[in-house]
Amino acid sequence: MKKKKIIIFIVLITLAAFGVYAAGNQESSSVDENNQASDDYYPLNFKYSNGEFTVKEKPKRVIVFNYEYAEMLAALGVEDTVIAVRSGNYAADAVLPEYREGVEKIPQPPEVMPAGGFPSLENIISLQPDLFILPSYYFNVESMGKPEDYKAMDINLYMTEGTTGKDITIEKTYQDILNLGKIFNKTKEATAIVDGMKARIAKIKEKNNSKKNVSILVFDSIIKGEVATAGGSGLENDMINIAGGNNLYSDIDKQFLRTSIEDFISSDPDIIIVHAYGKVDNYGEDKLNQLKTAPEYANLTAVKNNKIYIVPLISIFPSIQNIDFIETLSNAIAEF
Repeated sequence: MKKKKIIIFIVLITLAAFGVYAAGNQESSSVDENNQASDDYYPLNFKYSNGEFTVKEKPKRVIVFNYEYAEMLAALGVEDTVIAVRSGNYAADAVLPEYREGVEKIPQPPEVMPAGGFPSLENIISLQPDLFILPSYYFNVESMGKPEDYKAMDINLYMTEGTTGKDITIEKTYQDILNLGKIFNKTKEATAIVDGMKARIAKIKEKNNSKKNVSILVFDSIIKGEVATAGGSGLENDMINIAGGNNLYSDIDKQFLRTSIEDFISSDPDIIIVHAYGKVDNYGEDKLNQLKTAPEYANLTAVKNNKIYIVPLISIFPSIQNIDFIETLSNAIAEF
């Protein structure tokens, strides 16, 4: 497929990760078979690919940036430790129903949600957190300071594995869940979540054991007359592969990119994936209607065959909902 006018699509929220995981290390700790901490579980000397720190006791004042990680903590049963959450690019209604009630109770104070911008290092420190969980790309924002600034203030900083580096896979999502389980002494719960995701993926791979070469194209948005889509380096491309699909831009070594509308049309995918941002795009329905009604898209195979699928944005970034994205796409591919 000929590609023209392909431009790197660099957006703050789409920087993602490659980091070789170094297993968390607890030097003087023990956990019994029921996952109950003995007296010496803490302090925990925690090491991972993005750094290391000492957890003196179970975190009690946690700040979380982005709902996907608040959702992880709710799944581990420790959302009550979170004193502030920054919503990121979606509202709490993006969280899975079984965890939504707990997540919705978490405050969003102005220190993390200032009007019209990003928080500052001083704002965050003022809340006196003992643990700060966030995607690494926030440190591209000057006001946030640098990781060493938080260390100097004795704030443990967990930068997520799934947002560091380049070639991210579903394994990084697993690792973040397991890492958070270790920090909060919820190893049993974290392992159960990961094992459940892996079991669902095993079923998907068994169902799609014959390669059908179904072509997939991501429709994120139109930016300055070009289509924002997913390239071949990143979590979404990995999940498309797991589902059994063929990302038409997998040969572009970028997580996200922009391509001309003409190139988008000429690629003529079997399936189009639409990213839903929430209220801002009417939960993907506005984009869906655009594809179905705009004359330039009328002859696309996916449009004519009604093979357009809306997926929530939270499911394409490292989250528990990654498995839901994979299942949705796998079921669509199975119809071919």
